[in-house]
Amino acid sequence: MLQLSGEELRDLERTTGKGYCIYLVSLFLGFSCIWPPLVPMSGPVFRTERKALSGKALADYVDQNQKLFKAESNGKADVYKDKLMDLRFVGRGPSPKEEYLSMDSSNVEIPESFDARSQWPDCPSLRNIRDQANCGSCWAFASTEAMSDRICIASKATKKVLLSADDLLSCCLTCRDG
Repeated sequence: MLQLSGEELRDLERTTGKGYCIYLVSLFLGFSCIWPPLVPMSGPVFRTERKALSGKALADYVDQNQKLFKAESNGKADVYKDKLMDLRFVGRGPSPKEEYLSMDSSNVEIPESFDARSQWPDCPSLRNIRDQANCGSCWAFASTEAMSDRICIASKATKKVLLSADDLLSCCLTCRDG
């Protein structure tokens, strides 16, 4: 029969079983965080600079950097910005102060209390509180929760959906974990 001392038993537990797996995973994660900055990247590094160009300036930039075709501006870039992005994109919208002054709230009665769960009892999404865990995307959780609620309320509870924050994040390639 094999007899092990306390120290030998601890050594054996460290090299087998769950404890060893946890040790190896911790070691791997530690090195994976530390190692990449220490290893130089192979191959050339290309630096790109971004320029906010549109219209004729964009056409000139394209022409200077390639010879496959001739780029031209149709002169409608600013019109497209106004139509697609609204006036806020080009900075000509009303200031927040003007918007505030134009609101007439003198005849609005604000209730002493309000509970959306009792106002729309057939919308179960109003009762859900999602676990964001370690995800840094509170904006995605808040947006999908609000959209789920609004769909149910607007459809008078005929459409009960739970939109996914994960699906929303999958569309954002630069968000990574939030």
